[in-house]
Amino acid sequence: IGKKIKLNTDYTFKQNTMTSGQETNTQYFLEDTTYTNAQKITANSFNQSHNFNLRWTQNLDSLTELTVKPKISYGITGNNNVQEDDFISASDTLTRETNISSKNSSETTDANVMLKLTRNFKKKDRQFSITYQPTYYNSVSRTDLVTDFRYYLGQAPDSVLRQKKTQEAYRMENNATLTYIEPLTKKVKVEIGYGFSHNQNNNNRTTLDFNGIAFDALNTTQSNDFRNLRMTNRAGAKLIYEVKKYRLSIGANYRNIYQENVNATTGQRLSLNVNNVLPTASANFRFTQTSNLSIFYNMQSQLPDLKQMQPIT
Repeated sequence: IGKKIKLNTDYTFKQNTMTSGQETNTQYFLEDTTYTNAQKITANSFNQSHNFNLRWTQNLDSLTELTVKPKISYGITGNNNVQEDDFISASDTLTRETNISSKNSSETTDANVMLKLTRNFKKKDRQFSITYQPTYYNSVSRTDLVTDFRYYLGQAPDSVLRQKKTQEAYRMENNATLTYIEPLTKKVKVEIGYGFSHNQNNNNRTTLDFNGIAFDALNTTQSNDFRNLRMTNRAGAKLIYEVKKYRLSIGANYRNIYQENVNATTGQRLSLNVNNVLPTASANFRFTQTSNLSIFYNMQSQLPDLKQMQPIT
């Protein structure tokens, strides 16, 4: 769009359905008994997704460039699965039967936009850039589960387990980085950077049992509500030596992470404050225009995420 603006965009739509079936007969020979398990599984699935990408690049002046890059994804899925198990004795008598029916539907929205401003200077290799990227994610999944147990020889009373499960996952994240590169000589330059990240992540799982009238009996052992907050501050510097045939760099980042996890179901609160110094180094050797060798060293430290702290998987 003109001499100063470049625009790229694309949209992708995908949809598929699948139906599958499986039948197996398994015979078990044990010390005290022999029986056969006749199993039949039927599965139907539906998936649909929409993906939109855009990239807007504009030269504000001869030394300044602005990039805007939004991305949006939306998807829905549905699954309907039925599993039937017949247990047959050695005398060909049906002793018990189990039927499991599961219906699941989910809806997911994932969106983010990257904003980047890059400023070059008249001095060669001097550069300043600032990047900001907010991210929004929301997913809701609903499951209806029916398990039917039938006993034909009086081993136990017949029973039916009916449940409705809902899982909601929400994430709002904001990331910002500042980077400044200053050449010290023709071959040596220093890169200084700062980054900030704020992440709010909630995960709520609710399971309701059927009490004979309605689905209003909360199953506390299969329900929980976790809320997570994580803030990260990172500052670092890197020394770079670069000539025509190779590029060497060495540096370190100081990082502070504050994390707070709240179990809204029990009221339990956990918090963690961690400081790290993470060194980094790299070497790149260019032998020819089509061949090169790269060596990287990075130290990382990762805290447990929200899902790893939940008692139910």
